[in-house]
Amino acid sequence: MIKILHTSDFRLGADFIQLNKKNEAKKKEELLEVFSNACSICVKQKINLFIIAGNLFNSPYPSSSYINHIISKLKFLYAQSPETKVLLVAGHKEIEHQDKPSILNLFSELPNVYFFDHRQKFSFREFKDGDDKIIVSYLNKAYFDSFTSWQDLKMDNKANFHLCILNEKISNLNKEIALPDGRKSQIISLISKMPCNYLALGGELDNYEFIEEGMICIYPGSASWIKTENLKEGKYNKYFILITIDEGKHKISKINSGSCQLQIVDVNCRLEDVNLSEKIKRIIGSDFNLNSILVIRLIGNLLFDVYENFRKDKILAELEEKFYFVHVVNNLIITDDEDSNKAYRELKVLTPEREFRRYIENEINAVEGDEEKKELLRKVLEVGLKELKEDE
Repeated sequence: MIKILHTSDFRLGADFIQLNKKNEAKKKEELLEVFSNACSICVKQKINLFIIAGNLFNSPYPSSSYINHIISKLKFLYAQSPETKVLLVAGHKEIEHQDKPSILNLFSELPNVYFFDHRQKFSFREFKDGDDKIIVSYLNKAYFDSFTSWQDLKMDNKANFHLCILNEKISNLNKEIALPDGRKSQIISLISKMPCNYLALGGELDNYEFIEEGMICIYPGSASWIKTENLKEGKYNKYFILITIDEGKHKISKINSGSCQLQIVDVNCRLEDVNLSEKIKRIIGSDFNLNSILVIRLIGNLLFDVYENFRKDKILAELEEKFYFVHVVNNLIITDDEDSNKAYRELKVLTPEREFRRYIENEINAVEGDEEKKELLRKVLEVGLKELKEDE
């Protein structure tokens, strides 16, 4: 039996401009803990291969404190689990130039640590345990157009399992490249001819995994993700991937990395609400995990003045002190009992198309004799529907 732990994108040293200084320091400490968690999992699960598929650091020149932290953890791993081999690949954050060496090469001087040099177009290592034999290869996308035949790579096709590390985004895999013999081929088609069972991908993505050309392709996610467009849909968690090969059969599962959790709170709003802050305080109780990202989704209808008072209230600052990060998603239809034009300019168009259209058309029908106001509402409807279509 062979066990592989596939990880990537710890992003040690990343900056978090969205956070205040106190929470930024906490977040940077969390990234160190995520790497420590990976080492502990290797010991507990008796992992044979610990793969870091790019972007261990967030810079080609990490600080000495981060380097020393990694050295101490890798020494700990060797002392506790000498059967675990560590495979390192440099990610785009760690490569200053394609022809320059990476700081990661420093770690290959440690016992059981191997570095796939990004200056080579292809490299691989073979591992055996009883009847199980696997290949772990590194494919450099910078040299795709120089490949002629995979047979030239002299890999043993009798391996039970082939894991290929490719620091590339899923969205680029269908891109066509010109080959030396004049043919054109999609990147994914080239890789599938290796053959390959598992493609370890890099790059920040919305998709974490998919199946293509008979391969399972997985990106475990970045430990440094705090992106508002992803928070709206609850996409934050980072995972480690555990691959078990036993008598030629493989099983793939996810392990939570211990990275920051995402907690989503839906607040249903009504025109009768007079104090949104108090409503949110009642919903967010003591059972919430404070070491998490809090997403507050406002849904329904609300008076403009109530929404403005909420935006100016100190509750958001109070929550930001408690949680790593607080993000408010405004899915409201905002109106005003005085029908001010300012309220209409503040109208949000993140509600479903049918509800948005129904609401504006009712407002138009309710206006009597004021053609200027009707025209304004028609423009709101036109622009809103256009934005909704673009969001889809």
